[in-house]
Amino acid sequence: MFLYNSIKEMAYDVLQEQGFLIISYFRKAWADLCKSYLLERKWYHQAPDELKRGDVPKSIQCFIYETGASEDDARKFIGFLIYETWKKMNEDGNANSPFSRTYIGIAMNLAWMAQCTYQYGDGYGVQDRETKDRVMTLLIEPISLTCISV
Repeated sequence: MFLYNSIKEMAYDVLQEQGFLIISYFRKAWADLCKSYLLERKWYHQAPDELKRGDVPKSIQCFIYETGASEDDARKFIGFLIYETWKKMNEDGNANSPFSRTYIGIAMNLAWMAQCTYQYGDGYGVQDRETKDRVMTLLIEPISLTCISV
């Protein structure tokens, strides 16, 4: 219910601020996401070890499955896709947009959060010390607001 209300609120804010009705775009994005989950479910049966521990296929595994590429080539390709996506997001974020700066900022921050979580592997499923330290620093530990006199 929280997600539903949040999306409705964002769509309402954009409608009020920009005059654009974007709920159909949100609906399409959610439909696309659900379709990709169904496709991943098909691939899921190809990874019995991950299935046993409750994990899901990663983009690299999916690319290997779809193309027959080596793991090294798949990692390079996914890295290239990430690079190109960040480049496009940065360009689009600075262009004229029907979306508010706040909305664009939230979307960029969500992408940064995902990048931070998964940059060095699976920061969610395999919670190593580095990822835990990053999450603690970014989200949990308070930010010091001490003043430095000049």
